[in-house]
Amino acid sequence: MVCSDMPGESGRDKLRDLATTGLIEEHVITEKGPDMSKTDENLETAINGEARARLKYTAFALQAMQEGHPEIAQLFLEAAGAETVHGMSHLRVAGGVVTTSQNLDESANGENDEIEEMYPRFIREAEAEGRKDAEASFRLAVEREKHHRAMFQEAFAGFQA
Repeated sequence: MVCSDMPGESGRDKLRDLATTGLIEEHVITEKGPDMSKTDENLETAINGEARARLKYTAFALQAMQEGHPEIAQLFLEAAGAETVHGMSHLRVAGGVVTTSQNLDESANGENDEIEEMYPRFIREAEAEGRKDAEASFRLAVEREKHHRAMFQEAFAGFQA
């Protein structure tokens, strides 16, 4: 996959400098709220937008491949790669990437929230609306999230040892 939007060495250096000075960690974005600056809100919106675009472009590429259009699939994959780079840049600037230990801990806890709160609510709502397709998608996801949680918890425990 070719990605022409990779930040130059100066962009990587700036992110590295921010991380080593601790400036990134000062503004970790967890959710939008009244005490978030407009820039923090914009970073959060940009992160979500880039992640959604990456997901859509990847799905569009798979569809193009299924329909026999590899050249179109490649265009979507190139765009998806660029969206990933953009989102990662925003996430780092927002303080969303910290130490490996902290990242493992946050990942395990995030999976737990999806398993215990988010997906059960989504499943109930899909059932109530008669959306069997969405219900099945949510049920499949929650089962995989359980695997992810165990994987991150195991890695975190081993990392701490």
